[in-house]
Amino acid sequence: MTEPPWTEPAPPRHHLGLVVALVVCLLLVVGGAGLSGYLLYHASRDDDRAWPASWHTAAFTVSGDDSTRVDAGKLLALLAGTGTRYEVHGDRIIVAVPPARAAALPRLRALMPVRTELSVRPVLDVTSPSPGCTPGDPPACDRSGQRYRLGPPVLSGREVTDVHTGTDSDAGWSVTVRFSAAGQQAISDATSRYTGRQLAIVMAGAVLSAPEVSAPVSGALQVAGGADVGQLRRVAAAFRLGQHPVTIRVA
Repeated sequence: MTEPPWTEPAPPRHHLGLVVALVVCLLLVVGGAGLSGYLLYHASRDDDRAWPASWHTAAFTVSGDDSTRVDAGKLLALLAGTGTRYEVHGDRIIVAVPPARAAALPRLRALMPVRTELSVRPVLDVTSPSPGCTPGDPPACDRSGQRYRLGPPVLSGREVTDVHTGTDSDAGWSVTVRFSAAGQQAISDATSRYTGRQLAIVMAGAVLSAPEVSAPVSGALQVAGGADVGQLRRVAAAFRLGQHPVTIRVA
């Protein structure tokens, strides 16, 4: 971004421009970290609206950098259930729910501390959504309350080497995940064995996604979600958290 050079700036304007430039430089030097946090704070939300004052909130913390806290916020929002929002304030993650869902926060606190260990597991059976089934409770549930009976893990999040969210004309929005050599062999074996069945992506006792395997995977794994960008962001966040597991605690 450029601007045309001044031809003959008037002295007052010149001095004003110099003062403004010095102030901006000072703010960037002194407040750089705060500016970064401010921008991240806005980027960390699933939408651009602050929640109403009547909503109930709870604070959590996790070791790591700002991007880790953003990903942890996505996981907490998933564990708390539909309609949950979150924001990152410095070293804290604030989770908010509407008054009608206030009971979700005590349940979320009771799950803590949560270790962000991710696994991929075959789905053996699925039952209809149940009001008593919430993420984090056995058997594994998703955010709709649907219950899953799962087989043993076929892949650990520690085998993930790269996570990328993008879109194309065929799959819509999707998450592309790449693995180490051992992880690639594991996912190839699992998708060959379970073609036509579901594999669940599990963290903290919650089923984040349970896509059906359409064909054996010989390269990167692609989890497609159509237009549900929020769900895919949560899945991508979980894969990143699973690479180097951290512990989320009540602040």
